[in-house]
Amino acid sequence: MNLLSIKDDKSQRYIFIDVLKGIGAIAVVMGHCWLWAIPYVYDFHLALFFLIAGYLYNEKKYGNSPFTYMGHKVERLWPKYVFYLCVLTLLHNDLTDLGAYNSIDYYSYSRMIESILYSFIFINKAGNMAGALWFVSTLIISTTLFAGVLYICKRVCRITKGIIKEIYIVTLSILFFGFFGVLLCTRDIKTTYHIEVAFAVLPILFSGHLLRVKNVDIKKYLNIFVAILSCGALYYIKNNYGYVDLSASRVYSIPCLYIGAFAGIYLCFYLAKVIIRSRTISKILATIGNYSFEIMALQFVVFKAFDIIYGRINNIPMTQYSRFPFAFDHLYIIYIILGIGIPVAVGYVWERLKEQLTSKFL
Repeated sequence: MNLLSIKDDKSQRYIFIDVLKGIGAIAVVMGHCWLWAIPYVYDFHLALFFLIAGYLYNEKKYGNSPFTYMGHKVERLWPKYVFYLCVLTLLHNDLTDLGAYNSIDYYSYSRMIESILYSFIFINKAGNMAGALWFVSTLIISTTLFAGVLYICKRVCRITKGIIKEIYIVTLSILFFGFFGVLLCTRDIKTTYHIEVAFAVLPILFSGHLLRVKNVDIKKYLNIFVAILSCGALYYIKNNYGYVDLSASRVYSIPCLYIGAFAGIYLCFYLAKVIIRSRTISKILATIGNYSFEIMALQFVVFKAFDIIYGRINNIPMTQYSRFPFAFDHLYIIYIILGIGIPVAVGYVWERLKEQLTSKFL
């Protein structure tokens, strides 16, 4: 059976996909608190989520209505995005007093209101604590662009009456827009919603989509030898190009982005293949994957809460423990555990409360 198509009998979620998301979420946290890991995981941790989004895109349902698909994504992500940004905005001054920020920048009431209003349109004015949530708007834009390209290519294919096969038109279009996005990034052209990144990741989204429509049995393509080669590719890119940082639209070249992304994605797939053999470990990873949004939203707050507590217990000056996003390089294991565990717990409580409220009022 194709690993990607295996579903949980109870929740009907894709088990392998959730394990991949769990691996990706752990990589994101590692990339924000473990200095050794940063140059490697940045090449692929977010690319993995874009590929998963491409795989989960339901062309049968949304193929003729890309804006409906965009509405679906916004409807699902908007409430949490606004909630977390509002909370972080309202707590900004208190967090500043506690030493969570390495600079003094108090928010006035008008600035708080402005920040809350901006959150309604997926713009972060809440400060660095919500910095990882830049990914949300870019994910929505990139998936909508992807759905739009598929829709337009289908129309072109109908107009040309199949003279050129649809797959060729789609592939060439995706590659064109992807390379265009890379060009914008290499020229340091940046936009509010990271639209340049949304274009650049279209080939990655398309790759995930192809895995679904072609029903690729990935299990037979995953082996230790290619995984080792993928490690070598990541090492080579790190030493010769540096590392990709999509949050800063930092992409040095086409090979730098795509080779690094697919090498890292392959490693994640291979690791997921190994993990899924253990029911217990795969369940833990799948649970982490289910709450990847909370991890994106809360990891920095968790880091700084730990820094404040640890710093005060050990009488460390505020100027040291206020360093963002984390203050103590040697405690990365603790950051990783807390940065994953606490957001997962928050997400679990959120879902249980939502279920209770839904059952009570509906």
